[in-house]
Amino acid sequence: MKHKEPKHVAEFRWRHLRPGETIELFLENSQRNGMLILTSERACLYRKGLFGEALEAVPVNRITAVEARSTLGHHVIRLLGPGEPLVFKTFERRDLVDALCARLDQLRRADPAPAPAEGPIEHLKRLGALRDAGILTEGEFDAKKAEILSKF
Repeated sequence: MKHKEPKHVAEFRWRHLRPGETIELFLENSQRNGMLILTSERACLYRKGLFGEALEAVPVNRITAVEARSTLGHHVIRLLGPGEPLVFKTFERRDLVDALCARLDQLRRADPAPAPAEGPIEHLKRLGALRDAGILTEGEFDAKKAEILSKF
């Protein structure tokens, strides 16, 4: 049976998820008014309240350490990096907390994703800028343009 996505996660997905970014895991906080949402790119503290929403995010590659502490079923996760640490408190099950910390550690240690290859439109724009700057002649530009378009 598939569980319904919590409202904070659905709202985050709709408002803040970037193209190509995926939600990996999430935990609900102790007051039940927010979430720690781990995406493929960021760790986000997301909360909606009476006066709007709050979003604190740090790219996973900028997190230098993850500290998790548990006392009587209450878990505190501290994400250390540049600036103030992000602190999240929850009563979620220990195995869920451990899974999120482990996945965050995997993402932090992963090689950065390669930059997407430049498409033909971007390549033509860059060549046009070189032509406009006088670096390429009109003939050189036309030859390269024909070459690029023949591959497309």
